[in-house]
Amino acid sequence: METLTTTAPERAEPDIRETPPAPSPERSGGAGESASAGAAASGGRPAGRTAAATKATEAVRAGKPRAGGVTPEEAFDRLYQRHAATLIRQCALLCGHRGLAERAVTRAFELAWQRWPEVAVDRDPAGWVRAAAHDVALSPWHRMRPGLGRAQVHPGPPEDRELLEALTALHPCYRRSVLLYDGLGLGLPETAAEMEASTRATAHRITGARHELAERVPRLGRLPVEQRDRALGVLLRDLAAAQPVRLAPVKTVRMGSERATRRWVWSVTTLMLVLLSMVTVTAVTGSGLA
Repeated sequence: METLTTTAPERAEPDIRETPPAPSPERSGGAGESASAGAAASGGRPAGRTAAATKATEAVRAGKPRAGGVTPEEAFDRLYQRHAATLIRQCALLCGHRGLAERAVTRAFELAWQRWPEVAVDRDPAGWVRAAAHDVALSPWHRMRPGLGRAQVHPGPPEDRELLEALTALHPCYRRSVLLYDGLGLGLPETAAEMEASTRATAHRITGARHELAERVPRLGRLPVEQRDRALGVLLRDLAAAQPVRLAPVKTVRMGSERATRRWVWSVTTLMLVLLSMVTVTAVTGSGLA
C-alpha cells in the first residue's frame, strides 16, 4: 500500500500551477484527519472571518480602491490574466473537452466577479476560482449538451493519447484528486479540503487513481511504485502544457457576469410579481364567491 505524505514533495514548477506552493510546516495529518470545517467551493478556506477581513469586504463592496489604489476591476483583471490560461489547461484534463474547459473557466470567473467583495479578501482568490472551475468542468449536466460526446483536447503523440484516455476514464473524484495532488502539487490536507473530503478518503482516491493509471499506461506501470507519483506529475504537466488556450477578453467576462446578474434579478422580480398577481386574483375571486 502506498503511503501518501501530508505535504507536497519537492517538484519543479508545474506548467498547470497558478502559483508556486508556499513552504508548509511539518504536519501530523494522519489518515483519519478530516478536512477543515467550513470548507466549501472556496477550496477549503476557513469559514471564520476577522474584523479586518470584514472591513475590507465592506470597502470592496462600496467600490473603494484597495491598498495601493487598485480598483476592483483592476484586481479582478489581474487575477484573470494570471490564472485563466492555466485553469483552462487543468479543466481540459478533467473533462477531456477544450470548449467545455474554456466555458468552465469563464463561468468560474463570472461567479467570482458576482461575489467579488468576498473573493477579493479571500486568503486564496485563485484557489476559490479553481475550485469553482473544476466543479463546473466535472458537472454531470454537461453530458446532456450536444457536441460533447467526443473529446476535443490535443492528444499529442500516441503515448500522451494513451495517458489522456486513461485519465478521462477515471471516476471524476479520482481524476480531480490525482490532478490536485500529483499534477498541481498540493499537499494531502489541502487536496482533501478542496475535495471536501477527509484525508483518509482523499488518500484512498489518489492511491486508486495511481493504480488504475499504472494498469492502463504501460510506461507508468513499468516504474517502481515509489517513482510513479513523481513521474505521473511530470506526465500530467507535460500533457496540460500541450493544450492550446483561447482566452475570452477579461472585459467580456466581467460584462457577461453583470448581464447574468441582471437576468437573475429580472427573473426573480418577474416570478414574485406573478406570484403576487396569483395571490391577489385568488383573494378577489374567493371574496366574490363568499
